[in-house]
Amino acid sequence: MEQRTKGESDLAVAAASILAREGFLLGMNKLSEQVGQILPKGASSIVKEAARSIVQKNGATALEEIAKTHFKTYLEVTSLL
Repeated sequence: MEQRTKGESDLAVAAASILAREGFLLGMNKLSEQVGQILPKGASSIVKEAARSIVQKNGATALEEIAKTHFKTYLEVTSLL
């Protein structure tokens, strides 16, 4: 394995990055449809609001099916329950 800065200067790395981002965005869209609301990306207050809304509508365990449960944002939202 070789590690270096500016990895996207390698065409294969750039292509992999684009494909990974597309997969992420498609997955977020699918999850948004599953829960019936737009799921914002990141860890902002908007994300926390959306998470709280999902819990209110679908119960406390609903986030476990769509969120990374080991992230700080998840822990912050669920600790308020």
